Amino acid sequence: MAILEILQHPHPNLKLAGEEIKKVDASIKKIIDDLYETMYSFEHCVGLAATQVNIQKKVAVIDISEERNEPLCIINPVIIDTKDEVTEPESCMSVPAGISENVTRPETVTVEFMDAEGKKQKLTASGFLAKAIQHETDHLNGMLFIDHVSRLKRERIEKRMSKWRKRYADHAES
Repeated sequence: MAILEILQHPHPNLKLAGEEIKKVDASIKKIIDDLYETMYSFEHCVGLAATQVNIQKKVAVIDISEERNEPLCIINPVIIDTKDEVTEPESCMSVPAGISENVTRPETVTVEFMDAEGKKQKLTASGFLAKAIQHETDHLNGMLFIDHVSRLKRERIEKRMSKWRKRYADHAES
């Protein structure tokens, strides 16, 4: 297992959709293990998509439990039904510097996917789990949460990211 480097916005590969996985083999299981290890290495990370670590495959892992003991692997997720809407703050490991923004998403989703064993699953989720599923599914389709906010808010985020990158580069050179 390995802790993988998380791509940072505006890395162009974050805009690439992952490839659909036909079957779960040893190489996919290694990706899943590495995604879990990487996700669990960050205290506040509750989900991670393969596309965020520059692996262009449609696989993501999620664990929203406080104990970090309820892992969920979603492969080729497709949201087939939604219900109601909620607007809440959202952030991302690929958009650092403590940046978050309100995003409106369905409150409840039904998703079809393959699990880590390659078995087809269907799950209806609400609340934080629904948000996490949508967030990671977006990543697998080449989208970030900032793609759901207004142009003005996105520009403000870009400006903060630019300052953060400059500050980070200045400290790295010291």
